Amino acid sequence: MKKLTVILLFAVIFFIEGTPTHAANFDVTAGIVKLSGDTTYRIGYPFSDVSGTYEGYFPFSQLEFPLDVYMLSLGGSIEFSDRWKASLTIQTNITNDPGKMKDSDWGVPFEDPPGSGWWWWYGPKSLDIYSTSDTELDAMIWDINLGYTIYRAPKFSFIVGGGYLHQNFDFTASNLDQWYPSDPARPHDRVSGPAIAYEITYDIPYLEVGIQSNVNNKFSVGASLGYSPFVTIEDKDQHLLRNKVNRGDLEGDAFLFSVEARYNIFTNWFLMFGIDYVTIETDKGGMDASFNGIYDHTVTEEVESTQTSAMFTVGYAF
Repeated sequence: MKKLTVILLFAVIFFIEGTPTHAANFDVTAGIVKLSGDTTYRIGYPFSDVSGTYEGYFPFSQLEFPLDVYMLSLGGSIEFSDRWKASLTIQTNITNDPGKMKDSDWGVPFEDPPGSGWWWWYGPKSLDIYSTSDTELDAMIWDINLGYTIYRAPKFSFIVGGGYLHQNFDFTASNLDQWYPSDPARPHDRVSGPAIAYEITYDIPYLEVGIQSNVNNKFSVGASLGYSPFVTIEDKDQHLLRNKVNRGDLEGDAFLFSVEARYNIFTNWFLMFGIDYVTIETDKGGMDASFNGIYDHTVTEEVESTQTSAMFTVGYAF
């Protein structure tokens, strides 16, 4: 409902402004994006199952998935009514090896020696299990944006607007290498093949303000700052070695910042370079866990992501 409210707000503003009376200007772009950062989820107490709810520390587990890949970017924009500009950008990865997934667990009781019945616990701040895995990533990102120029001078413009950013990251983590920092004498456990499949989807309706400066008839620069209090997130973590599936459904907020420069190289052709920064944090919510399709328990989950995109594109203006 919150996302629909934001979308309807933009629609109302558009129709209040009225029907465009100026000829539209179009451009299309294609380029390469270097995406960097991670998406991380943590789980911990409160913990609940059919017998009740249990309080404790947070987190007791964290999984950090890397986002270091190259993306193909295709986009287009239209300027109309002398003040409105709408744009669409779609990105998908062209490399799929983002780096190592890192899995950390704190405060894990362990039996030493195994089978002895002697259990030990180093406490909630003790990193007891740590693992890394090779990771493959399939990513899809699209961003719809609508801006309105509320002030224009010969070399300067002030813009307000907003948009809708959708991100889907689908990971497969393989070739697990696990060790035990609180018990360094214990040997590594290594497992070949897929160990975890993790998918997360971010939906981010946002509002933004921006500035644009035309340095001369060939070169311009711009920057924008956006915010969303209505981020929704769905994630699914499949622990393939244990037939365990975790599902989360969370809400949060996001900050978005971008800066770009445009240089007109010919009458219709131009080059663009830009940097985007996105940071996302959620409130704590529930993550349901099941084994072999049967509900087992619910843990508390939170998600955060930090993303930086460096873009180089070529465009053509009609």
